[in-house]
Amino acid sequence: MKLKKIASLMLAGVMAVSMLAGCSGNNTDDGASSGDTTPSSSYTETVLKATNAATQTKLSASTNDKLDKAVAWAAQMDRATDLGTTQTLTNIDNSNWDIVKNAKKYMTGTGLQNYTSDATWKFDASTWTNASFPSTYWTMYYVSATASDEYITNEVAEKLDNWAKKMENKGEVVNNYTYDYTVSVSKADCAGKDLASKNDDYVLVGVAVTVTRTENKY
Repeated sequence: MKLKKIASLMLAGVMAVSMLAGCSGNNTDDGASSGDTTPSSSYTETVLKATNAATQTKLSASTNDKLDKAVAWAAQMDRATDLGTTQTLTNIDNSNWDIVKNAKKYMTGTGLQNYTSDATWKFDASTWTNASFPSTYWTMYYVSATASDEYITNEVAEKLDNWAKKMENKGEVVNNYTYDYTVSVSKADCAGKDLASKNDDYVLVGVAVTVTRTENKY
């Protein structure tokens, strides 16, 4: 009887470990799993350090849990065709793509959560006349998994430098308001459709810039 109890306990332990291993893989229905995800809590600072001095005076790093979940979920669910062959960091500007629809499930809440092509982003005070705050622009990019981390970081940093040119200076009063800007950047490795060769694996990058406005009462 004692041997049977020991055997039963050992079997239960093996089953428990197997269940935990299955959950940690984040498997999708087709058996493929998403790769490593770098959350905004760690990656944003890395990108900001690659920007110029003027950008760093206007932008602050921010952790964005919603963006992290959006990127991780889109990376897990999407099986895009030939994205992994694109060697240039490319904006996903079509909101009808499934990858964007999956991500939008998480980018909700108070204020504006606006997914749009980065080319349409405007940050000067005149943009926010009738907006609710905080207001967030967010978008996503993809590039082949063969691209280096340094390349991706520098490309995103260059985009931040360009956007910062349209931002008000920190503490500057414009039409009786001051404006503050925070940025969040998250990325994830994605498996393409060719699971055997992995030639079409790619990296998904999410960027969110949030604007808050404070009335100058003095």
